[in-house]
Amino acid sequence: MLNKINKFKNLNYGIRSLMGVFLKFFFSFSYKRGLKVLYRFFRPIFIPIAILIISLLFYINLTPAIAKFIGTYLKPILTWEGINFFLFLSQTTAISLLELSSYLLVILIVLFFYLILRRKYAKAQILLKASIIFLTIYLHWFYLTWGYAYQLSYPIGNIGNFKPSAREIKTLKNDISMSLGQFSSRPTDVSLEVFVPDMLQIMDDFLISSEYSNNRQITNYYPRIKTFSIIPYMMKLFGAAGFYNPLFAEVHVNGEMPSVFKIFTLVHELSHARGITSEYQANVIAYEVSRQYDDDLAQYSLLLNLSLHLFPYLNRKERKEFLNLAPPFFKEDILDYYAYWRDVFNPIARFNRWVYDMYLKRNGIEDGVQSYGRFISYIIYQQQNTGRPNLKMVK
Repeated sequence: MLNKINKFKNLNYGIRSLMGVFLKFFFSFSYKRGLKVLYRFFRPIFIPIAILIISLLFYINLTPAIAKFIGTYLKPILTWEGINFFLFLSQTTAISLLELSSYLLVILIVLFFYLILRRKYAKAQILLKASIIFLTIYLHWFYLTWGYAYQLSYPIGNIGNFKPSAREIKTLKNDISMSLGQFSSRPTDVSLEVFVPDMLQIMDDFLISSEYSNNRQITNYYPRIKTFSIIPYMMKLFGAAGFYNPLFAEVHVNGEMPSVFKIFTLVHELSHARGITSEYQANVIAYEVSRQYDDDLAQYSLLLNLSLHLFPYLNRKERKEFLNLAPPFFKEDILDYYAYWRDVFNPIARFNRWVYDMYLKRNGIEDGVQSYGRFISYIIYQQQNTGRPNLKMVK
């Protein structure tokens, strides 16, 4: 009992000590003393922090010429044309390496504040300095192997300033309804891994036909599909249906999300694994691959995701009419999707969406997260300018 009391006293003393530093700085008359405390703590890590900030400013202000130089000469050396040590680690383990890294980061943050509370400032400085150096290395790796492509323009989904009219949106809505008529029941769910080889082949053919290969070399590896398996709720907490981690070449799909929505998300993330940084272009590729893939589940997943991206263009009455005309199992899947994401607007998900929106805009994606839904315009544009049916299902 006495030991517990002493531990509580030590913790209480540590908290009061930490609060005292900040209170003295902000509220006491001794501002100079507070500044000296902060200066002595951060002085050994000024240079690493400065390097991190300068590196970040450099990469988010890359010119297309420098980005093209990186893609032509540096990326092949760093990644061995798509085969690297991190990819080997990712392929040989079923656990997401990014998930493990995220938990390690949380542990380091807790350890840092523990050291501050225990007034072990020297160890806290070492930990903070090492973390900043690691973040700087990761920043360079991210942009030199993948992120530089934000500043490059690829001939995929170019539609200029085309915006669909209300009549064209209604036509697409009717096309989706007609396409749903080919399904008498919900397609049987299968493992995502089954789709990867054939979908990548269709994707690579599409990229070659769009002259993408003239700008970047298409790698031939098959990324392993991962999810957050230790704490699956984490992906939902951050509002993520899927994402691609360039560091470990890992494609992540939310394992808790309704399964019929996963295929379209999978193709979207696979396009990122092929070097596509634009969310709009990734959705264009996901649409083109899904509509050509001879599988009911893939095409059903496409229709579900098309409907979700089309809904913002429709008013409440039109959405209700659309769902009433759809097969009962389709309506059930849509409602299940919204039920799953109902609490996605928690503060963490909102903050994550705001950060990602700002990140995309700083990297040249002017409409930020709104770019996801622009592929609806691409589908209509294809019909208007090539005479191709909006939803040509290849059977």
